[in-house]
Amino acid sequence: MAEAVTGLQFCVYLGPAQEDPHVLAERLFATAAAEGQPAVLVVVAPTHRRVEILTADWVRERIPDVACETAIAHMTPLLQAGAFDEALVAGIHHLAEVAGPGGVVGVELPDLFDES
Repeated sequence: MAEAVTGLQFCVYLGPAQEDPHVLAERLFATAAAEGQPAVLVVVAPTHRRVEILTADWVRERIPDVACETAIAHMTPLLQAGAFDEALVAGIHHLAEVAGPGGVVGVELPDLFDES
């Protein structure tokens, strides 16, 4: 729904991180960028108890860093309760509200990253 309204590609990684979650997020974002133009990447690394949200440079006018911080704040209590699905929905919903409506941009990318 967020993609349909905003026209932005939202990618999610939920799983273990063998490295610092921020480093993992940057690596996944670079991998996605090689395939198209990802707009937003949300990484949830439960074992590290960390959430990272990265946005493409061209998206930062629509989704500034403070909006990402607020999305993480909305997600944190839900993640602590083990409600990962609700946390992701809440975070992406907030980011989509901040971004507002827009046209479709870029190439469709995988919705999930498989690190197995």
